[in-house]
Amino acid sequence: MSSRNPFESEWRDCLRSHYLHVAKIGDAGTEHTLVGVMQQAGFSDADLVELRIRATLRTEDMDDGFVPDFELLEAQISRQTAAALQQTVESTISKSASSTADEPSSDAVSEQLEVKPGSLPSDEYYAPPDDTPRQLSLF
Repeated sequence: MSSRNPFESEWRDCLRSHYLHVAKIGDAGTEHTLVGVMQQAGFSDADLVELRIRATLRTEDMDDGFVPDFELLEAQISRQTAAALQQTVESTISKSASSTADEPSSDAVSEQLEVKPGSLPSDEYYAPPDDTPRQLSLF
């Protein structure tokens, strides 16, 4: 039996169309997970950059024979990615510096972690559910 998937081209077309839609609407959360799936399906980073460019270009403003310079656009995207990464690192550093200054004292933390006698769930809470089948009567 062949290990080749007969629906591979349809799957790749579906992923391609979905990525174009996600990039066009700017859904970053979906795009992040979709990129991983597309890479597993065999899409290269260059393919993903090309699809992103195709999704975000306004083609109605271009001539019919227009072909973008992908190397130039790839360099621009890498600069933007580096700038976004630097901004994320800086914001993380500033948040960690401010959070260390605002940390509560250890006495306040121990008071919050203190267990009150009536706050624990009963033994019935931890018991396994009763999954035994029961006959239901219609009459």
